[in-house]
Amino acid sequence: MHRYLTAVTTVVAAVLALAATAGDGRGQTTAGQAVVYKDWKLTCTEVPAPAQTDTDPAGAAADNRTVCYIFNDVRNPEDDTVLAAVGLRYMGAENKPFLIFQLLPSIDREFGVRFAVDDGPVREGDVRGCDDLKCLVVGQVSAELLTAMKAGNVLILSFKLGDQQGRLDLSLLGFTDASSELTKMVR
Repeated sequence: MHRYLTAVTTVVAAVLALAATAGDGRGQTTAGQAVVYKDWKLTCTEVPAPAQTDTDPAGAAADNRTVCYIFNDVRNPEDDTVLAAVGLRYMGAENKPFLIFQLLPSIDREFGVRFAVDDGPVREGDVRGCDDLKCLVVGQVSAELLTAMKAGNVLILSFKLGDQQGRLDLSLLGFTDASSELTKMVR
């Protein structure tokens, strides 16, 4: 589980770093450069190979790999810092889609996050881990949710900060095109 969280944290860190610097141009995706689809961005980043371990009998070093994902973020209008981000990435041997939410570390971890597309059903996500900068919520995306996101207008996130309810609305404008392009890249 720790190895999984480390890998997800690496990808989320890349998503957030990119969110802070992404341009607005369209074009071919290269490592660290985003292609913009309205409010969503598609990017690829190089992820270092896991360190060599004693369990690798051949002693072969693994190559770095390229990981592609799409993301959107909500920024503080006063200083443009990222308040929350959501990314979609295909993971695992079967290349299943996963949503990765990054939220402030001050959220109520027991409450987790609730989210819905437009006025659709509310789904729940558990906090997988936090550090000084962020909390992560990671979950596999059902075909139903993916379809709703492609047809929807807004992904509504709700969470608790202390005893207050928080809400962030993430635009789904451009999600369909970005997710379609991402699907082509991972298949």
